[in-house]
Amino acid sequence: MQPPSIPLCAWWIFSAGVTLVFWACFVPVTPKGRLRIQISLMPVLMAGLFTLNSVAKGANSEVSLTFYSSVILLFVLGFLGRRRELRVKFHDLAAHGERPENRLSAGAWVQFAVSAVVLCPLTVWIISGAS
Repeated sequence: MQPPSIPLCAWWIFSAGVTLVFWACFVPVTPKGRLRIQISLMPVLMAGLFTLNSVAKGANSEVSLTFYSSVILLFVLGFLGRRRELRVKFHDLAAHGERPENRLSAGAWVQFAVSAVVLCPLTVWIISGAS
């Protein structure tokens, strides 16, 4: 089966869309303050890193946008449906710092791992069509 050939403008739209979904999922459950700023800036910093990597290696823009979208989507799918847990853990983290009580549940990490196992090969397959 041939990978899809997705135009660059579609990747820009998709990347912007998954960034907005990321913010919609994570920013409301994060307490105001330093942690919220860190969570909010995460996609921006990743976009900067993928851009610098793309420029340094002379990579195709579609490849960089595919990787960026996949990483952002990994966080969204990896914690989908865990809004209550994230809210509790983030608020505890902000109030008390890193401690065993504010670690995410094993179920959350399993969901994140399964999302990674699904998204990684899918990303590689899509990128093989962009090269």
